[in-house]
Amino acid sequence: MPPPDDALKTNEQRIAWILAHPRTSAWLKDALRGARQRDPVELLNELEILNLLLRNDCDVRIRAGLLVSERKADRSRDPEEAD
Repeated sequence: MPPPDDALKTNEQRIAWILAHPRTSAWLKDALRGARQRDPVELLNELEILNLLLRNDCDVRIRAGLLVSERKADRSRDPEEAD
């Protein structure tokens, strides 16, 4: 494990790269900029909350989208069922 100063420098370089990358979303850039101003313990707690809530939300929405896609595919194979 690198010394804390080296690890911090490496992480700062990674964040700078993400912030400078043109294809990084504005949402992620804003989150990174805001996170750098936060207390690290509070930030870790809030990251856990975001992870749980947003991961679950995305999973549900993806599954719902897959169900819609499957239904559309089923109807296109058997047009009589669409009636």
